[in-house]
Amino acid sequence: MNNKANKKAREAGYSIIETVVGAAVVAAGILGLMSLTPVSSDNMVASASTTTALTLATQKIEELKNAPFPPAVLSDPPQTLKGVTYTRLSTVNTSGTAPNRIAAITVTVTWPGRAGSVALTTVLSE
Repeated sequence: MNNKANKKAREAGYSIIETVVGAAVVAAGILGLMSLTPVSSDNMVASASTTTALTLATQKIEELKNAPFPPAVLSDPPQTLKGVTYTRLSTVNTSGTAPNRIAAITVTVTWPGRAGSVALTTVLSE
């Protein structure tokens, strides 16, 4: 009976090897997750820049849509928002004859960075 008690005492709990292996597995998992942090941070910055550029393009398209037909394109100075400089380029291509003219408006916003450029196009009729 004493032999059985000694055997159970030796088998109870975790050995040091099991503890070290378990800690190594947990550490590897944490390090793997930590390596994703810079990637997700870069993606958030690129997403924020793209959203800002789309907002600037939409504002310019609305401005040109509400102008007399055909809308005149004036060059826009670069805008710096949240530390990023955005440049808007607008083009208007008209076709047809009055009163059935059509204008295709394209606004392209560029900025330095990974994504770098967005373009929106709309069509107006006279």
